[in-house]
Amino acid sequence: MEHVYVVRNSHKCSGDTLKIGRTLCDTNRMGGYPKGSELLLMVRCYDSVNVERRILDSLRRICEPIRSYGNEYFRGSEEAICGVVWREAKDSTSEIRKWSQLRD
Repeated sequence: MEHVYVVRNSHKCSGDTLKIGRTLCDTNRMGGYPKGSELLLMVRCYDSVNVERRILDSLRRICEPIRSYGNEYFRGSEEAICGVVWREAKDSTSEIRKWSQLRD
């Protein structure tokens, strides 16, 4: 199962700068971040590539992108950023359910 997540990277970011990411393996992903990094949200989804793209597009409209760190870093409210990630991930699962119901 695929996941999208929000993390506060302790070495790169100030308190209000968060990173959006995706992974196919939720148990190993946080090991790639520096000690002290904080996982704020991890949500299962389908097609994490497209879900992450929609998340990044949405966040560019409401948050400040921090391009010096990378395309997935944003400065903004933790609540707002996590809310966007949650909604987009959950929308992906409902889209799959609708499609599978139509097939039956």
